Amino acid sequence: MTGGIDFCAQSKHVFGNSEEEKNHKYWLTFHHNECLSFFGYWMSRDRIYIAPTDAQENIISQWQHWYATYGAKFEYKTPQNPPPEKWLW
Repeated sequence: MTGGIDFCAQSKHVFGNSEEEKNHKYWLTFHHNECLSFFGYWMSRDRIYIAPTDAQENIISQWQHWYATYGAKFEYKTPQNPPPEKWLW
């Protein structure tokens, strides 16, 4: 709807060393090296990883700020020819 605009945030959460925690961190940082996405999706395993609460709150705040600033005049459209890894955004 917003053409692929995506926000991410830092978190104070410390990911553990288990395989599950490594996967959690990997899929949340898949699209952003330095920060976490709101969620990550491992399609072949049908696993959804949700960001820690502090990152979620920050991302929601970023969206609210963006919407208050640009939302009324933004030309809403779907991403044009997105690569396969962005089909779910």
